[in-house]
Amino acid sequence: MSATWTSVEQPYFNPELDLAGTPDRIGTIAGRAVVLDLKSGPPAPWHGIQLAAYDLLVPLPHRRRRIGLYLNANGDLARMRDYRASADYVIAHTLCTHKETTS
Repeated sequence: MSATWTSVEQPYFNPELDLAGTPDRIGTIAGRAVVLDLKSGPPAPWHGIQLAAYDLLVPLPHRRRRIGLYLNANGDLARMRDYRASADYVIAHTLCTHKETTS
């Protein structure tokens, strides 16, 4: 499975969503568009939302595969997780477009 990275720890800003972030990797794996994040801790529920937000930073006509690579304390790969929940995009978009109101 070969990977080609077009972006490595490149900061992005999407003015339409007022969203900024620095995805660890954006590119392709085996010809499929991906956004990948390296994690030093265990998987958390918000990781899928974070990866969806990273995907929204650099829009494509389709969604990228979202992958979390979880590393052991010594830096070795411990686990790979695919995030597939479409609700992650709804939550990420809602967080970006939510405007606080003051009373």
